[in-house]
Amino acid sequence: VNIAARFMEHAEPGQILTSDRIRKEAASQFKFTSLGTITFKGFDEPFQTYQLTGSIEEKPVDLLSSDYPIVGREREKEIIDSSLQTLITGDSTHIAISGDAGIGKSRLVEYAYQQAQQSGVRTMLGLGDEVRGSSLYFAWRPIFRNLFDLEQAAGTGDIQDTEQRGAAFIRKLEQLAPDQLHIAPLLNEILSLDIPDNELTHQMTGEVRAENIRALLVSLLNKAAEASPLMLIMEDAHWFDSASWAMLRTVARDVRPIMLVIAYRPLSDPVPAELSDLLAMQRTYRITLGQLNDAEIETMLLQRFHVKQIPRTVFEAIQKKAEGNPFFSEELAYALRDQDLVQVVDGNLLVSPESGEFARLDFPDTSQDVIRSRIDRLAPQEQ
Repeated sequence: VNIAARFMEHAEPGQILTSDRIRKEAASQFKFTSLGTITFKGFDEPFQTYQLTGSIEEKPVDLLSSDYPIVGREREKEIIDSSLQTLITGDSTHIAISGDAGIGKSRLVEYAYQQAQQSGVRTMLGLGDEVRGSSLYFAWRPIFRNLFDLEQAAGTGDIQDTEQRGAAFIRKLEQLAPDQLHIAPLLNEILSLDIPDNELTHQMTGEVRAENIRALLVSLLNKAAEASPLMLIMEDAHWFDSASWAMLRTVARDVRPIMLVIAYRPLSDPVPAELSDLLAMQRTYRITLGQLNDAEIETMLLQRFHVKQIPRTVFEAIQKKAEGNPFFSEELAYALRDQDLVQVVDGNLLVSPESGEFARLDFPDTSQDVIRSRIDRLAPQEQ
C-alpha cells in the first residue's frame, strides 16, 4: 500500500505508474514505457518505474484441434453435416450446443469447424470471456477483426498502432461498403480504433447508437455472406455481454445465408431473451449434450492409453468418479499414468503393483482438482 501511494504521488493526472514487478505480471495484456528509476521516501533502494500506455489487443481466436477422433455424438454430427449442406445450398441454419463444463461442446465445435474447412466454407470465430464479460461486443471483436483483416493487430503484428489500424480499417471499409464510411466511427470501440466522431455519429447516443452499430455490422456480414457461404462459431456464450447477445439475435434474424454455431454452459434463469428467441427460430437445432455411455468412455480411454483393453478396476474407478464426463475421465486417466498407478506394457494396460487395492485409492473429486494434482508434479518452469 505504501509503495502504491508513492507511485500515485509521482503520477501526473491521468497517468498510471507501476513497478517492475507489476509490469512483468501484466505484460501479457498491457503495454508499458520505462521511465527509469525513482527513489521514494522511506525506501533505501530506487524503484524501476513504468508508465502504462495501453492495452494489448486480444490474440486471434483459434480452435485447438484434438489428436483423437471424436467419440460418440453420432446424431449431433449428423445435425452439423446436414446444416452445413443447407448452408452450401444457400439457406441459413443455426445450432445451439449446451452442456456442462467438460462434456464435449468444444469437440463438437471443432468438428463443425473442420467440416466447414473441408467444404470451403469461410469460418469466423467469436469467444465470450469470463473476465471481459462487461466489455461491449467483446465476443464479436475477433470476428470483425477477421472481416477487416485486422488480426495482425493482435500482439506484435504488422499493424503496430491505433493510427495505422484505423487507416487499414478505412481502406477495407471502402472496399466492402463505401456507402457506410460516414458512420465508420461507430466501430471505434469494437475494433480499438481512434477515428474521430463526425457531426452525425456524435449525435448518436444510447440505444440509437447501439442500433446503428448493429445495423452496420449486419450489413458488413451480409456482404461477406453474399460473397461465399459463411459459418460463425460463437464459443463460451455463457460469458457474453448484453451487446453481444443482442448482436447474436440480430445476426441470426437478418444475415443470409449463414450458419451460426453457438456453444454455452447451462444458464440460470432468467435466460437471456436473445437466446430464447434464437432457440425458438424454426431453423435452429438445439443440442443438449449429456454424459457418454460406458462403451463410449471405454473407447475414449483405449484411444488415450493406446491399448486394446482397459482393466475393469481402472475403468470402474474412473467411471465412479467422472460419471461419463469425457474431459474428467480423460484427466483422471492421465493422472493415473502420471502417478505410475497404471503402466502400458507391450500394448497392454496394467495396474502397477505399488498401487495397492485400486478400488480404495483416493481420487480427486473434480476435474480442476485432477489438473492441479497433475500440475503439482511438474517442475517449476513447466508449471
